[in-house]
Amino acid sequence: MGILNVLLAAGIGYIVLFGLKDREPPTVEIIFPNDNYEFRTNKLIKVSAKDNKGIKSITYFIDDKIYHEEKTSSPLIDIWNPCELRPGFHTLRVEAHDFSKHTASTETINFRISPGLKSDCHGTCDGEARIDECGVCSNGETDHQYNVDIDCTDTCFGSAKIDECGVCSGGNTGLISNIDKDCQGVCSGEAYLDDCNVCSGGTTNHIADSDLDCNGDCFGKAKIDKCQVCSGGDTGIKKNIDMDCAGVCFGDAYVNKCMYCIEGTTGFKDTNNLEGYFAGAYGQDCNQACNGKAIIDDCSICSEGDTEYRYNEAMDCNGDCNSSSPLWDKNLGGTAYLDECEVCSEGNSNHSPNIDKDCNGDCFGSAIVDPCGGCTGGETGIEVNQSLVKNGREKYACGDLLFIMDIFSIKNPEHKCSSLEVINNEEELSECIYEYIDLGEPRWNANHRLISYTLPEQKIEGLFPKTANYTTKLTYLDITENLFWGPIPNIFCKIHQKGTLRISGNKFCPPYPDCLMNNTVLIMDMEDMQKVSRCNK
Repeated sequence: MGILNVLLAAGIGYIVLFGLKDREPPTVEIIFPNDNYEFRTNKLIKVSAKDNKGIKSITYFIDDKIYHEEKTSSPLIDIWNPCELRPGFHTLRVEAHDFSKHTASTETINFRISPGLKSDCHGTCDGEARIDECGVCSNGETDHQYNVDIDCTDTCFGSAKIDECGVCSGGNTGLISNIDKDCQGVCSGEAYLDDCNVCSGGTTNHIADSDLDCNGDCFGKAKIDKCQVCSGGDTGIKKNIDMDCAGVCFGDAYVNKCMYCIEGTTGFKDTNNLEGYFAGAYGQDCNQACNGKAIIDDCSICSEGDTEYRYNEAMDCNGDCNSSSPLWDKNLGGTAYLDECEVCSEGNSNHSPNIDKDCNGDCFGSAIVDPCGGCTGGETGIEVNQSLVKNGREKYACGDLLFIMDIFSIKNPEHKCSSLEVINNEEELSECIYEYIDLGEPRWNANHRLISYTLPEQKIEGLFPKTANYTTKLTYLDITENLFWGPIPNIFCKIHQKGTLRISGNKFCPPYPDCLMNNTVLIMDMEDMQKVSRCNK
């Protein structure tokens, strides 16, 4: 850059004249552009500045604003970019400053930025970079070749390449590189790896699979024996093993424990009439014991005698043979067993183990899980449906609490506490328990059972809940002046017999139970109810 040369030269002159007082101002001249010049390409502004003791800096004013202060450490070429100026006319003025604070200025000239002068995609003013077909800024000053990212399938940024056989492969071609080479390395050759992984055919001069023995083992030593059976090598078959003791291939003769070659073509048959395989052949039982007592059991297993097997040992409690028997069903046979309730279970019994236990763990017991999740009835010592529901330090019998909850739900059907799920949700129950308790006046005994419930004049209308039958300890019930309807529950008789029942002003439907007909007040109440009774929805 020319201006730096000027500055450096001026700096040297300053050193030579050191100590002399600087009385002369600098001079400055705009070399390029000329007045009214139009920038159609990116050309650098050039100035000439001189001073007897050196130039300290040069200031460029564009449109009367400082554009750049040039020093040896900040040349104009580093920041000049005519593409950043708006198209149209601009003004330029340059000031030169020496080290004695003298300043010189050029005349203001006009120049124009052409509308066609723009930066390329690399940000270079009037550059030659352009976006290629892969959307990458290329050429110019980018160090990136145009369309260099297109592979042989014309895919941008693809990984396909021309392999050694001249085939475009890899990438998204679906072709493996050099797949057209055979195992001999010949493009489009016919050689291939045989079953012994030996390159055969083609130009190899090797017959495919010629290294397999009769057992199909590569480089094996198995051979065909006299019985035309592949034996030896890795077959696990001894040579001529299929020849029986009478010398007949695949014959039925055999040598028993008593050292007789029998059956087959020998003419020797069994003689002792014992049941089972190898039965009685010259004194041999099914265990091949001479004069033994082993017999075939119901699972076709040689048992008893010297076998170490008990008769029908392989049979389960369901009468099925297990996997040690040739009669095994290859499924669940032989796996049934007596569960803790002495019931044959699992296997093919169609009975799940211990299914006859109730929730208290008693075989064939009658204990059940109540709606609150507690095990009740049977041998639990807890009345059916009366497990304890805990809320903080308080406890409530399940059935009694369900009754009060149902009364609340009838009165407040849309309330969040009317959901049946609340009873099994500790957090929700804690939020709702006092909603239930505050409806009416319930009283509980020391065993957490409901013994009294007063709910008069609430105008609660609905089918009286069946859970009332759970309140077996209730001796006082007042539901007068409500609008309950439906049949009178059986529990009303017990409440009446043990204590006090008040039901006037409701809509219970007939027939009314005889147990209530011994009380004049109840009879009058039921006569009034019959006039407005309601049985169904």
